[in-house]
Amino acid sequence: MHVVIVPSWYPSDDRDYGGTFFKEQAEALQEEGWNITVAYVETRSVRKIIKDRIYRSWTPGFFKINTPLREYRYRIYNYFMKIPFGKEYLIYRKLKWMIYKIEKEEGKIDMIHLHSFLSHGYAVRRICKSRNIKYLLTEHFSGIAQGFVKRYQKEILRKTLAQADKLFAVGPGLVKDLGNYSTKKIDIIPNMVNTDLFEIKNKSRSELFVFLSIGSLEYKKGFDLLIKSFDIVYRSNKAVRLIIVGEGSKRNELMKLVESLDLANSITFMGKIPRNQIPFIINECNVLVLTSRVEPFGVVVIEAMASGKPVIATANPGPASIITDETGILVEVENIEDIAIAMESVRTGYAKYNPDLIRKYTVDNFSNQSVIKRIKKEYNEILSKQK
Repeated sequence: MHVVIVPSWYPSDDRDYGGTFFKEQAEALQEEGWNITVAYVETRSVRKIIKDRIYRSWTPGFFKINTPLREYRYRIYNYFMKIPFGKEYLIYRKLKWMIYKIEKEEGKIDMIHLHSFLSHGYAVRRICKSRNIKYLLTEHFSGIAQGFVKRYQKEILRKTLAQADKLFAVGPGLVKDLGNYSTKKIDIIPNMVNTDLFEIKNKSRSELFVFLSIGSLEYKKGFDLLIKSFDIVYRSNKAVRLIIVGEGSKRNELMKLVESLDLANSITFMGKIPRNQIPFIINECNVLVLTSRVEPFGVVVIEAMASGKPVIATANPGPASIITDETGILVEVENIEDIAIAMESVRTGYAKYNPDLIRKYTVDNFSNQSVIKRIKKEYNEILSKQK
């Protein structure tokens, strides 16, 4: 069976983290014997045209990649940034062309798996309706609950949900969010972790106790909360460190906060690091901390747990559906004191967390094998039904 996976964001030259889990899931399905093609339209602001041409950093046009995953990509500038349905229509035109090309070169398409309705949902719905192709939707977008969905996009969401043959979300919070737009049953299929890449390698350094946090340096990720929490309990403790990995618009603001608290010797900003270095960084820490204000899932949580590390995370629906008493601590969202107490509790009671048990729990519930088994079951069920 030929399945085309359509992600609404995907790793690119200047954003290799974004949508990594879409790519890894597609690769895992391919390894299981499924005929998989990825089709993705990458849009870029017209404001970057001059810079792109000067530095030749981004080139529009069609690209076909075999890595060995088969990928059809189209890069376009979004000339209709302020026009409702403008970006979506541009994506529709290019995706429609790619779907035709995929069928011509790779064979009949049996089903499309759409990841997130924004911003490829409009295109997938129209294409599947006109070509009588089944599609399922897995939703990942946390902005639904945050009010980041515009009025016209809500119309797209409702129609995309209504036409889909099956609906999924990566966590219970998103199930609730989608329930405001559809009465259909919405099941949970979580993101997965490659447990061959993330494994127990170090019992961590002994001379320092290291907290690690990974994510985009944006307001929603709550790094300001983490830094203030760290200051409460570890201002004078030279044996404790915090490492922050990631880039974003709040970097300078966060660095100024660290300097104002005189924590520059205790908190390190590593910036953006290659994806293949993440397992090494995790294994060099003791605990992962995720203080997001909003978090629909939290891939880094299961990556840390696959490495045998306990996790402290705010009790957003995503982490709350993952973390148990044996694998870490959930704290109240935006509660600095609660975060600080949890950090000290894990540090002083670190011996109670068993790396092998943490990893086993993760393998049983979030490994490639576990998640792909569930996806294959859903694929087979959908494909066995006739419209």
